[in-house]
Amino acid sequence: MVPSVTLAPQTPTLTLTPVVENDLVSPEGYPRVGIWLLVMLAVVGGAILMFWAVSRLVSPRWGLRWALCVFLGGLLAYNYLALGFPGATDWIASDAGAFGVLLLTFIGQVVGSIAAWLWMQIFSGPRSQED
Repeated sequence: MVPSVTLAPQTPTLTLTPVVENDLVSPEGYPRVGIWLLVMLAVVGGAILMFWAVSRLVSPRWGLRWALCVFLGGLLAYNYLALGFPGATDWIASDAGAFGVLLLTFIGQVVGSIAAWLWMQIFSGPRSQED
């Protein structure tokens, strides 16, 4: 009798790699409830701050107009991301995360401020009799 060696195939062991879950942004790049709350605080806070500043410098009427423009600019920027328009979700999912959502909202508020400034420049009357 001759001894024979039989080799049993080795099955590879599976190791699980933990996936870091972000509570504020989904892996696909869509915002969750936590970041929505932060964005709403930022948008409302920015609008209140803009109302306060412009109403002291110009008038309460223009303060309200500026606040509404800042509010709408921030909301439009957030909705651009939340509705999944091109480019935004890929950028948020790749590396920007929650900071990117807040940055995009802030950029929207700046655009709203620029729109309010243009509105004020176009529709304000002449400043003196000579103009």
